[in-house]
Amino acid sequence: MTNVLIECPELISSVKIGVLNPLEYSKKCNVKFKRTSDINKNDILWSDILISVRGSERASLEIMKAALYAKRYTIMFLDDDLINIPLGLESTKYFNDKKLKKYILEILTKSHVLWAVNPKIIEKYASYTINKKGILTKVPMKIEIKKTNNESSLKVLYAGSTDHKKTIQKIIKPMIEMFSEEINEKKIAFTFIGANPGIKNTEHYEYFHDYDEYKRFVKNGNFNIGLAPIETTEFYKSKYYNKFLEYTSIGVLGIYTNSEPYNLIVKNKENGILCENKPEVWYKKIKYLLENPTEINRMIKNAQKKISDDFNNEVVSREILKLIPELSEYKAPEVTLNDIRLKNLKWIFYGERIKLIIRIYGIKSFLIIPYKIIKKIIGR
Repeated sequence: MTNVLIECPELISSVKIGVLNPLEYSKKCNVKFKRTSDINKNDILWSDILISVRGSERASLEIMKAALYAKRYTIMFLDDDLINIPLGLESTKYFNDKKLKKYILEILTKSHVLWAVNPKIIEKYASYTINKKGILTKVPMKIEIKKTNNESSLKVLYAGSTDHKKTIQKIIKPMIEMFSEEINEKKIAFTFIGANPGIKNTEHYEYFHDYDEYKRFVKNGNFNIGLAPIETTEFYKSKYYNKFLEYTSIGVLGIYTNSEPYNLIVKNKENGILCENKPEVWYKKIKYLLENPTEINRMIKNAQKKISDDFNNEVVSREILKLIPELSEYKAPEVTLNDIRLKNLKWIFYGERIKLIIRIYGIKSFLIIPYKIIKKIIGR
């Protein structure tokens, strides 16, 4: 079978649900994930195909160069427009770095094809690849919890990175303040993962770096409603509707901004709720569900049927292998370990990270670097 090596700095959800899960399910190829800094010559030698997930650093570029030189088939997987991250987000400082933008484009030029989950990404970047080709696929999701909402109170979840902090402050914070009476009466409760709204009487948890740990938490949280507000800009329209899949899979009804990508999959009041980005509109929609809990059950049933029919592992895996037949058919030519041109990646990976921090923070980096090292050591 074809050996597929997947690289990314961490085992993030993009790796797990976007690439790893459907390929492992297919059983048509041997799949191995390794963190970028841990990859060595033996990994390249083992592989027939190399997939870089959201590759944006020099270490990822070096891996792609080595794989391409050894006649491996190379693929770039993108589920975000990393080159056009809007100003003002937590990740802006990181992805707005000129060298990182350069590395992203160079990784694309070392990729035979671009694998994406949004057509806008393909329109923008497929032409940079060797084959000038983009592959558009879905992300699989299985139903993990089927439940019926019979409770008189609601548990509302927001799960999103700190990049969405301003959106939360603008839309969700004033909406929650309208529910002060219901919160005090225990009729509704709000839980936030990642972005912290800084609102009294709400629960907040830090962003989960491990996707499996995150899924365990939300599955056990007994949530009824999930919030997914986004800005209506081109960057957000280039995203994927992950939250529809995630929320629906655990029996949570999603309320989404009425904009792409969500209105591509969500039919208002059928399998979810679409909202204008106005606090009073979000308040009215949630208030309606609080007073009409059977509507939650009806819409969740429809949403879960959509996932079961169109996003199950078998359907998505089959589509991916049909669109990228190399994943099950390509065999790289035999080479020796001496033929693999790859330097020690740990020095490159961490050295470039330090240089990036210095470029971003200047003299402050001498305080930030020790903090990040300690944080890495204690595994937070």
